[in-house]
Amino acid sequence: MGKILLIAYACEPGKGSEPAVGWNWVMEIAKNFETWIITRKSNRKAIEEYFYKGFPSNLHFEYVDLPRSFLFWKKGEMSIRLYYLIWQVLAFFKGLKLHRKEKFDIVHHLTFLVDWLPPLAAFLPVNFVWGPVGGTSRKLLIPFFKEFGVKNSLYEILRYFYLKLFVPLNPLIILAKKRARFILKSIPDENPNPKTRIIPAIGISPEEIPNCERKFEKFTVFITGRMTHWKGFFLAIKAFHIFASRHKNTQMLIGGKGKEYSKLKKMVKNLGLQDRIKFIGYLPSREQVLKLMGSSHVFMLPTLRDAPLVSFLEAMACGVPVLCVDIPAQRTVVCDDCGIRVPMGPPKDVINNLANALEILYLNQELRDTMGKKARERALKEFSWAKKGEFIKELYTEILRNENPYSS
Repeated sequence: MGKILLIAYACEPGKGSEPAVGWNWVMEIAKNFETWIITRKSNRKAIEEYFYKGFPSNLHFEYVDLPRSFLFWKKGEMSIRLYYLIWQVLAFFKGLKLHRKEKFDIVHHLTFLVDWLPPLAAFLPVNFVWGPVGGTSRKLLIPFFKEFGVKNSLYEILRYFYLKLFVPLNPLIILAKKRARFILKSIPDENPNPKTRIIPAIGISPEEIPNCERKFEKFTVFITGRMTHWKGFFLAIKAFHIFASRHKNTQMLIGGKGKEYSKLKKMVKNLGLQDRIKFIGYLPSREQVLKLMGSSHVFMLPTLRDAPLVSFLEAMACGVPVLCVDIPAQRTVVCDDCGIRVPMGPPKDVINNLANALEILYLNQELRDTMGKKARERALKEFSWAKKGEFIKELYTEILRNENPYSS
C-alpha cells in the first residue's frame, strides 16, 4: 500500500458541487491507499462530525488556512483565486514537512478543479498527479455581452485574454505539466497530451439520492446554482416567460444566491411573473436541493461556460430530465436520451429553443418519464464514485510499479 498525499482545498461531506467532488475522491482513494489529506480548516468540523466514532487508521487529515482577517478576499471572483493561491503556499510547506516524515509515493492535487491556476504541489519532490481539471469554455461570449452588462462583459474579456495569453506562458503551469506523471482531464483536450487521462471529476452514488416523487400539481421547472452572469439564469427566465404564456398550469422555482440576484428579481417583476416564478433562496443542505429536484418535472440550467456540472448529475440521478445549452462539457453528461441540449447561438435563439424544449417536455409525459429513467441509469452507472475509485487505483498502481524519480 503506497502513501498518498492529497491536496484538496474543497473537501467536505454532505455538500454538493466542488466540496463533494473533493470529499468523494478522497474517500475512494482511501479505500486502497494510506492517505493524507491537506484541506482547509473550515472543513474540519464537518469532517470530524462525519468520523465521530474515530478516523480509519489509514486516513489522516491535516488542516491549514489563512488568518481570519483574510476572509474578506473570498467575496469576489478574482480575490478568491488569490486567496486560493496563498492557501496553496501554506499547503506546500505543510506537505513538505509531512513528506520529510512520511516519505510519500504520490502527491495528487485534487481541488480546485481548474487548469488555469498553478498547482504548487507539483514542486514537492514526489510523483505528481494533477486533476481532474478543465472543461470550462475558453470562448469569448460576445453575443451575450448586451445581456451581461458592461461590468460582466469586461470581466469576460479579461478572462478570455488571461486564458489565451497568460496561462500558456505561466512558468509555474508549464513546469507543473512537465513534472506531472499524469494530468486528469474532465473532457478531451483540443491538443492531446500523452500524459492526459480523461475522467470526469463529478460522480454520484445511489446512497446520496432520496426517494424522488413528483409532488407538485403544477408542471414545475427547477433551477439552482450560483447566480453569476454565465450560468444563464436570465436565459431560463426569459424562456419560461414564453413557455408560461402558452401554458398556465406551470411554475418555476429558483434556488441559490449570487451577485445577479437583484437583477433577476427585477427581471421577473418586469415580465409580470411574480406569481409564476418563486425565488426560494439559498438552500443550506444538499438534502433540500435533491428533494426539490426530485419533486420537479424538469431541471433547467442554461450555463454558457462550465465544466461538467454536479447539479446535472444530481437531477439525472433523481430521474429528472435536464435542459441545458449544448456546450462540450455538458455534452459529456447530458446525452440525447436523458435530456435536451439546445444549440449555442445568439441569445434570442437560445431563449426560443429553451422555451420550445420546455413545451416538448410539458406536452409529452411519456418522453419525460423515459428520459428520467435513462438519466438515472446513466448517472448511476457511468458516473459512480466506485468507478472512479477503480480508475485511480489502476493509475496509482501504474506509478508505483516504476521507480519514483523524485524520491529523496
